[in-house]
Amino acid sequence: MRRLALPSSGLLLAATLLAVPAAPAQAADPQFCSDGRAAPCLETILRDGAAVDPLVYSAMVDLYTPPEDAHNTGFTLLKNGSYQLTGELGHTFSVTMNTGSIKPRVVSGWGIDGAADRSFDGSDWHVTVTVQPADMLMSCIDTACPTTATAETHYTQVGVHVDDASWYADGGGDPDALNGIDVFSNVNLLWYPPAITVDPAGVVTMDVAMKNSHFYPDGTTVFLGHAMIRLPNQVLHDLYGIPNPATMTPGSLVSTATSGTTTSTPSGGGWDIVLDGMTFSKQHLRLTTGTIVPTRPGKLDAARTGVRRGKVFAASSARGAKVTGFSARCVAGSDVVTASAKASPVVVTGLRAGRAYDCRVRALSKAGPSPASAVVRIPGRP
Repeated sequence: MRRLALPSSGLLLAATLLAVPAAPAQAADPQFCSDGRAAPCLETILRDGAAVDPLVYSAMVDLYTPPEDAHNTGFTLLKNGSYQLTGELGHTFSVTMNTGSIKPRVVSGWGIDGAADRSFDGSDWHVTVTVQPADMLMSCIDTACPTTATAETHYTQVGVHVDDASWYADGGGDPDALNGIDVFSNVNLLWYPPAITVDPAGVVTMDVAMKNSHFYPDGTTVFLGHAMIRLPNQVLHDLYGIPNPATMTPGSLVSTATSGTTTSTPSGGGWDIVLDGMTFSKQHLRLTTGTIVPTRPGKLDAARTGVRRGKVFAASSARGAKVTGFSARCVAGSDVVTASAKASPVVVTGLRAGRAYDCRVRALSKAGPSPASAVVRIPGRP
């Protein structure tokens, strides 16, 4: 897949991010839809649930150049005209933006505990981003990050990038397969779009590379990176090919990182992947399809119900693909009998009179069969 280089005016996850400058000239321009600005424009800014004092807090709509401006927008919060949100760590900001024709498939940002809500009013797309400012070292230029940041590049900041994921079509993908992804981090540079690969076995991997300075300005305190990626169930279905994401269990999605610790947990119609304690310079977060076939069948039992007939009972749980039935393979010496059913028990016919059969059961699913069960025996006679 071609890696798109987003414009340098982009925010988090652009291919090139520069150290943040002082208050921009365009900050004085109308930013709100209510002031007559055409979309993309701002609708509301809240701080801890209350409307902000516009003389203190504002936001700048981030501008792009053709052809990117048809696919990307975003905003940066300002305090007293500056990107530096001094004293705002721990406070929660909620910004609603009219993005016009830009469908907010991927919403990413500099911030902590971020979330995005999307809506369409029949004409325009809207997105509400709720996030806390992040402690940032904005010292990377292009892809180079000094080991130790300077005091001038130590920021408390919120910046958000809204992306319609049109770049995914470059590799033949459907951009809607990425609809609903949220990414929030305190890391200076993230290469975006992520590298999305599919191996011959159909295993999907999303790889997000990250880079940051290692030390705070004192030269001894280590910067620890934090990132959160939200993958809705629809993304897990459309991108990762998981038939029934609501049935996923730990291990159905595998998250690994170059450093730090990762957790992947189901939450409200999707999965949250959290990476804590990253050290730098360069790190990778990889999200890979895990085990999505049903669990190994248990609760085994079997009975002989006739001279040439028997039943095998089993139970299995889904972990990414619904259980659609069971298959049984029963062996007595060189005699092998197989059978399947849409639900337990599996009726096995064609048994030889008086012979006991050792059976193994697999649960069936759209993702494939489960591992074979332990042996359960059909006795030789009813």
